[in-house]
Amino acid sequence: MINSLLLKSLHSTLKLSITVCDRSFTVLTEYKSDKTVSLYYDHHLILNEFSKTKENFLFHYGFMGELFLALRTDNHYVIIGPWRSNAIDPLLFKRKMNEAHIENDEQNYFFEKLVQLPFFPLSQIRELLILVNYCLTGKIEDLLSAPLHHYTKGWSNAFDLNKIKQLSVENSNTYTYQYQYETRILQAVKSGKEELLRETVSQLSNAVSATLSGDELRSEKNYSIMIYDRLAQGAVHSGLDIETAYQSRDRFVTETEQAQSLHAVLKLRDTAILFYTQQVSGIKQKLVSQYSQTVIGVIQYLENNLNRAIKTAEIARQFHMSKSKLRKLFKQEKHMTILQYFLHLKIEVAKQLLEEGKTLAHIAELLQFSTSANFSRTFKRVVGISPLKYAQQNNLASQQTSKGQTQKDPEESH
Repeated sequence: MINSLLLKSLHSTLKLSITVCDRSFTVLTEYKSDKTVSLYYDHHLILNEFSKTKENFLFHYGFMGELFLALRTDNHYVIIGPWRSNAIDPLLFKRKMNEAHIENDEQNYFFEKLVQLPFFPLSQIRELLILVNYCLTGKIEDLLSAPLHHYTKGWSNAFDLNKIKQLSVENSNTYTYQYQYETRILQAVKSGKEELLRETVSQLSNAVSATLSGDELRSEKNYSIMIYDRLAQGAVHSGLDIETAYQSRDRFVTETEQAQSLHAVLKLRDTAILFYTQQVSGIKQKLVSQYSQTVIGVIQYLENNLNRAIKTAEIARQFHMSKSKLRKLFKQEKHMTILQYFLHLKIEVAKQLLEEGKTLAHIAELLQFSTSANFSRTFKRVVGISPLKYAQQNNLASQQTSKGQTQKDPEESH
């Protein structure tokens, strides 16, 4: 049941309009006052976006990037906003208004109203969501945390495969805090400890506002790109190989440039922070393991070259060792040969690709097997079943069908 007293208090404190609707989108209650800015928005348009997500919350932004938070409960929808997350560029505003054929008098009216909107940096979204969720459900929880970890795991898996595939005084205070914020986050990432990262994020107010341009989406993208660069450098200093660090940075930049909403940009930024923390954690776990620095380096080299057919001689040259010494050291620590371990890595990637529905021919070419038949035979020898049977056991047989023709296992056709 919605606590109207809490919502009224929230409205009064944040100076934000709050609209409560039933499940049919009919407005039940509106919390507004002379301290809130009133602009007309179609709440049906905002709430219809829930049909595109399984989450019980979403962020909607308007014509000039003004933001709304919408949540759904068992019986109600709640819309909070609008607010701003960046400065308004008068030239950008003028251009957008002219493109929409808005008269000058109306332009001045809208500009004055937008300037009066409450200002909350995009990075405060997490705290706002925690607060509003508590008012609605009585639960104190970070709704962004679990989806973020799930998204980061998916992003990390996709990235691994992609590697194979190829303000004045206030400003001064803001910059000081921004430096402290970035430094503490970077220290947590370089520690490789997720618990420390969570503790650091919870202690910081997250009130970092990107003011690099008047376009809030562009500003947040620019700020994220700078963060990615610092994260990549910090991860390299902590032992992550340069190829992984900078390929992942470039992919984060690409996906950020493609993002169409402020929420998507923030999600990618948080994902990058968690991703690099996990990467550094993996490196540190290896360093405290029983393996030598040389063997750890060889493993990283193999992981970065799964789309090639490499020989022990090439690896030996990379690590300035003789082939015989390298073979002996690797087998002594890993209890298998270098090429056996390399094949094991390729088979693990092949499993992921099969789960994505990729064809045998595509996988064979990607992982540098001579033919589809060779890949199929090798997969069956290592795993114990054919690639297609593996896919079928994972309920993916339908994904292996192209234009009504199910691909045949080359190894079974002989």
